[in-house]
Amino acid sequence: MGLVGESGCGKSTAARVILQLLKATSGKVYFKEQEITSISSEDLRKRRPQMQMIF
Repeated sequence: MGLVGESGCGKSTAARVILQLLKATSGKVYFKEQEITSISSEDLRKRRPQMQMIF
């Protein structure tokens, strides 16, 4: 997946929410068909190596 947009449109914020570095205020985030918005920090730690971000 790629996020493209003008400066200030929220690309980095969206990436931080996907990685759960920021808490989403509404909605859900799915990664590989699993809802990850409310998974435990241990499960998130196991999934993070599969989530690679390039800024």
